[in-house]
Amino acid sequence: KSGSESFCVVNFPMTFYNLKITPTQGADNIHISDSTISGTVTINNNLTINPTNVSLTVDIGGVVSVAGTTLIAPTGGSGTATFDASYSHDGAGVKNLSTGTLDIESGGTFLARSSTVSLTGTSGTLFTLNSGTFTSATSTINMTGNGSATINSGSPTFYNLTSSGTGTKTLGAGIKLARGGTLSVTAGTFDPSTYAITDSGSNTLSVSNATINVGASTFSGNYGTPTTTTLGSGSTVNYNLAGTQTVDSTKSYVGLTISGSGTKSLNGTTTATGTTTITAGTLDTTGSNYTLNTGKIDMEGGTLLCNSSNINLTGTSGTLITIGSGSITPGTSTFNMTGNGSATIIAGGQSMYNLTSSGTGTKTIGSIGLITIASGGSLSVSNGTFDIGAGGTLNTGGSATLTVSNATIDVPTSWGVGYGTFNTINLNSGSTVNYNESSPQTIESTVPYVNLSINSTGTDTMNGATTATGNVTIGSSTTFDPTSSNYPINLAGNWTNNGTFTPRQGTVTLNGSTTQAINGATTFYKLIISIPTIANLTGNSTATYLYLGNVFALKGSNGSTSSTATYKNNTFFSGSGIITTSIGRNPDGYDQTQNPPVVTPTPTITPVVTPTPTINPITQTLTINSTPNTTGCTTTTPFSPITGVSCTGIYVVPTPTATTPNTNPAQNTGRASCTFTRTLKSGTKGPDVICLQTYLQSHNYLSLTSKLDGIFGSKTKNAVILFQKAHNPLIQDGVVGKNTGKVITE
Repeated sequence: KSGSESFCVVNFPMTFYNLKITPTQGADNIHISDSTISGTVTINNNLTINPTNVSLTVDIGGVVSVAGTTLIAPTGGSGTATFDASYSHDGAGVKNLSTGTLDIESGGTFLARSSTVSLTGTSGTLFTLNSGTFTSATSTINMTGNGSATINSGSPTFYNLTSSGTGTKTLGAGIKLARGGTLSVTAGTFDPSTYAITDSGSNTLSVSNATINVGASTFSGNYGTPTTTTLGSGSTVNYNLAGTQTVDSTKSYVGLTISGSGTKSLNGTTTATGTTTITAGTLDTTGSNYTLNTGKIDMEGGTLLCNSSNINLTGTSGTLITIGSGSITPGTSTFNMTGNGSATIIAGGQSMYNLTSSGTGTKTIGSIGLITIASGGSLSVSNGTFDIGAGGTLNTGGSATLTVSNATIDVPTSWGVGYGTFNTINLNSGSTVNYNESSPQTIESTVPYVNLSINSTGTDTMNGATTATGNVTIGSSTTFDPTSSNYPINLAGNWTNNGTFTPRQGTVTLNGSTTQAINGATTFYKLIISIPTIANLTGNSTATYLYLGNVFALKGSNGSTSSTATYKNNTFFSGSGIITTSIGRNPDGYDQTQNPPVVTPTPTITPVVTPTPTINPITQTLTINSTPNTTGCTTTTPFSPITGVSCTGIYVVPTPTATTPNTNPAQNTGRASCTFTRTLKSGTKGPDVICLQTYLQSHNYLSLTSKLDGIFGSKTKNAVILFQKAHNPLIQDGVVGKNTGKVITE
């Protein structure tokens, strides 16, 4: 080469082993590759630019690949060497350099311009700046090598620095990002050690599917204060200093790892949407009780010090807490499972103070899980299902509380295993206790059920009278048996039978305050539908005995007016189903199990003609007051008109006056012979009340077992309401006033 002419080393694809450019005189420009010609200049070992006592510029016009080291190192006192990553004479095009390592020595210059420089080395020092000059412009330095290496020697300023190779890339000195530049880590681990990355403004830190270490006492001590920090999918931030560190709560972590010895303290509410892993040291929520939101916790070593903080577990699958060689010190903290999905709660054993499940799905302790609720603590389930699970263990360490609202708890082998260890049990609105083992279970009668679901495989039995203020459901693989003790069942919600109910001689009572459904064909022994319940029948069931309020139902099929029942009654029934009774009251008003009354073919009934009826006592006398109250009494008044109390201390029932002979008293459905001269209501006493009770009982509004005591009590009131319901438009208030009394007597 002579003069200022450029010398083109190669202008077409070519491969070298070593390429050394070492002019000693007259050098100016040497051009390597050309973007107008496809292909790459490949150097299988090293590229050396080493002029002696001359100034040399080597530029790239296309793609150059160097397997070993690109060395820019002039020798001699006056020599300079410039490696220009963009040859300007052939216009736009790809102008990139790939090299194992890059070494810029004193007197050397690398002009990166807008090119991409790939550092493919897998060990050693990838970028050496030893008194040379690196001009980053808007270039990208990308560490693509799969291996652990030191990033730099010297302190260059990068525009974009990318780590995309596996292994750990470690800073050997502090570096700087030019204004607007980005540090991007997409694979492996980026480790700044204790060095700082200085930002120049408008910088970005971006991490995905990779780990960045924090080796300084704070996050900003390593990474400065970039304008934008994006910790993307698969990213992990590892606080690994062997000493005290502050975990930066302003960062939105995916994975958070504590691996260095010493204490790592939260400085605010901290969120890691992935897993918080502790392998050494202590993660401390501090006395400020900062909240930790994390998908999962993995205790491989070290300690999680919870104080009184909220630890919210947001994971939706897998195992939420894994206890390996590490430990959790719960203090009086609350672990709250907020994730919407089914997950295993814990692998290993752990004590907790408060444990809450507020996410949907099923949270299961699991086959190798052990949870102990500390004394004074609680287990609270407010959503989804909480399941101890096969092989799982739930204990309490003293006085603890179980609270369930709008959620389900699954029962293991028996209620006493797990839930029975709690001193206080609050089953609130919307709660369901579900017996669902793969073998028969005993339904614990002492539990204050709201909804009771019986889904075990086999026959589940009762151990006492059982009450549910909500629904009772029998699963398709279950037989529910009250046992030979005939334990009763009381429920205020719906009865749903998808399996088998063995009635024995037990009683099922529907005692809600509104409509209760009977779903699924069921064979009852004794079924009571209490006032004011309406049974919505969706199928056809049978009952040996059926009571509607206090009244024994008619023998045969019973249902609403929209059903095919023989006896239709909208007071107690709705829906299209029926209940057929095998033993019931005949239409003549008598229980078919009783002997029918003796009927005289032509009885002679002599009417009373004296102006004043003779009060004849019946064989039953009812003592009301041990001491007579004679206030207002006269010789002709058996009851005080002032107090309503018997003047003699006993009530007697007057014989009704017969106005028309009736040959069959058992079929007497006519008017009452009572005369009501006052309003009868709760608390009223007197012979007119006895007459009312006699009428109501003979017309099947009052139970045959009720006493005719002359006292207007709750049973009498309920019977009056039934009468009023059957005689619209009477007001259904349970009071015998002018209108109700008129209907009774007429």
